[in-house]
Amino acid sequence: MKTTIVYTVLVLAAVTLFSCRKEYSVENAGGLPADFTAQINGVTWDAADNTQFASIAQGVITIVGTSSDGRQLTISLNDTAIGSYTLNQLTTSVATFANVDSASMYEYATNEGSDTSQAGGTVNVISIDHVGKTISGIFSFKAYRPLDGTTEVFTSGVFYKIPYSDTLPVNSKLDTLTADIDSVSWPGVGITVQSLGGELAISGAQSDGSNAITLLLPVTSQPGSYSLANITLDNCEGVFNPTPSPSLASTSGYMVVVENDIVRSRISGTFQFVASDPLGTGDIYTISNGYFSAYYGQ
Repeated sequence: MKTTIVYTVLVLAAVTLFSCRKEYSVENAGGLPADFTAQINGVTWDAADNTQFASIAQGVITIVGTSSDGRQLTISLNDTAIGSYTLNQLTTSVATFANVDSASMYEYATNEGSDTSQAGGTVNVISIDHVGKTISGIFSFKAYRPLDGTTEVFTSGVFYKIPYSDTLPVNSKLDTLTADIDSVSWPGVGITVQSLGGELAISGAQSDGSNAITLLLPVTSQPGSYSLANITLDNCEGVFNPTPSPSLASTSGYMVVVENDIVRSRISGTFQFVASDPLGTGDIYTISNGYFSAYYGQ
């Protein structure tokens, strides 16, 4: 992804973009309208100053900003390098847009829709300042909402010198994954939910990306108790990755699905398991008092 040709093109694109915005040049006193800004269907959207942040952790770039009226744009890129990222129905890089007070079903996303005529686009990361810890780039894409079949078109997108951290971003208020690890409280952040082939993978980690927990279960799971002792029993499994050690699968325990609302695509429940090497070697960890609530819509 990070080639000389691509980098040169991106630099030229950035120079052109910022030159065209001379009246908002970062060199003048006024600066850009915002450090994170775009045109949405031709209307300016600006992230409020105290809402702009980014993270570069666990192989992912995340950039978040919220306008003063509560509309939040989140861009998640599947690498940590300067370069061009494609967003569409087939890539793991994605941008989402929604009001922070709305349910997930009202969210627009670049990986929704049937093809790139409805959603998709590009994000170009122009620079990453590893000393000052800031990230800059440009973007344009379409985001689609299945609920009503509408599209938001983002053009002239800019994120300029957004401060970033090397820890995972806090998770959405709508998604939760918590537990105790060997009786020590573990609040999961950077929560992700993947749905593939009818199976869900709900994952979270500590803020530095370590001590990750993943729950595997069928997307059609009904309320009830499921064994985590052996994935062949109920197609459910708990996985604990005590970084930097290898991942350990659940060898005993259970998961209770409390709710699986297929209309809202939200599943919640509790869990506890013992994670260890099935051959009986290595460390053993006890995961208890687990709780999860996650949106799995695509």
